[in-house]
Amino acid sequence: MRIRRVAAIVWFVAGLALAQQTAFKRERTLGTVSQVDAAGRKFVIKADNAAEKPVEVQVDAAILQIAPGARDLTGARTITLAGIDNGDRALVRGFLNSQGVFRADQVVLMSKEDLTKKQEAERAEWKQRGIAGKVIAVHPETREIDVQPHRAMGAAKLVIAVNDSTRQMRYSPDSIRYRDARPSRFEDIHEGDQIQALGSKNEDGTRLTAQQIISGAFHNIAAVVTAVDAASKTLEVKNLDGNKPVTVRIAADTQLRKMPPEMAQRLAMVARMRASGGGFGPPGGGPPGSSAGGFGPGAGPGGRPADPGGTRGGPPDIQSMLERMPAFDIAELKSGDALIIASSDSRTPGQVTAVTILGGVEPLLTAPAASQREMLGTWNLNTNMSLP
Repeated sequence: MRIRRVAAIVWFVAGLALAQQTAFKRERTLGTVSQVDAAGRKFVIKADNAAEKPVEVQVDAAILQIAPGARDLTGARTITLAGIDNGDRALVRGFLNSQGVFRADQVVLMSKEDLTKKQEAERAEWKQRGIAGKVIAVHPETREIDVQPHRAMGAAKLVIAVNDSTRQMRYSPDSIRYRDARPSRFEDIHEGDQIQALGSKNEDGTRLTAQQIISGAFHNIAAVVTAVDAASKTLEVKNLDGNKPVTVRIAADTQLRKMPPEMAQRLAMVARMRASGGGFGPPGGGPPGSSAGGFGPGAGPGGRPADPGGTRGGPPDIQSMLERMPAFDIAELKSGDALIIASSDSRTPGQVTAVTILGGVEPLLTAPAASQREMLGTWNLNTNMSLP
């Protein structure tokens, strides 16, 4: 009789374990911590590009803290639940039950404070030792990349040298955030890409030996708004090249700027002159930035120069102007508004993630079609890519 009872208990326990394994699926989630309730052993994790999920930390769970940038648990230190704070980055491992609650048996953290310090140091290094620009040629045989730097960096052309120790990353087709970038190869870089590189320059600043590079494919489109969903931060637009519908997603890092009417009118005049053979130089024959061309001091917002930054016969430098333009909110847009949108190349046809959205461009989109295409192909709206 006793043997039967023991056997029954064993079968009951085994059945209970099997039921638990069936009810719970082991998973992992990476995201940002919020709504910490240390007393209740709970918090919420907002996974990247996903919904929030409640987490219940089991009593025997391992809670570890590592330094930002660490690739394994070497050097991790054990902390208590009280050490978890809002804004921390967390990797949670455990079982997801049928109600969508994580029962965590391991939590690996990078503290918000440590992350902030690391990001500030990295941004300072990129500012001092980094360059950004557009790829104008790729040389596989020498593993070199010719880049047209953004005008603020001065040089007309710069060569990036890539070697076996260079860390290469590429932006995701659906994101402009650095954290979503993925490891890449030299062969992934193509003419027309936007690129940022960190490394050591030669004495005259014309060559950089890259320690790290990050690149991405972006393009500009001219469009008219057909619908606005401010709550979901999306726009429905009609691409004027083919009149095709496009869904535009507004990300946290998307730059929204509005061109002042007088600037739009003057640039439209430049475009019309370009189409008639007058070049991109300012009207009236004056040099760039001169009052003769209408781009002199006082023409821009706040009394600052509205010089498009180009040279005679060259395109305007839209990025320098963007920095002076006022920001706007997606809720201010309405059906019929004209936009120029710089976006990443999406995996999903008809959907893009906006890098920069420029409003107030109606005069530009009434310029001759040939001039529109040339401006869209040369203006650097897509320089708002995020860094570490």
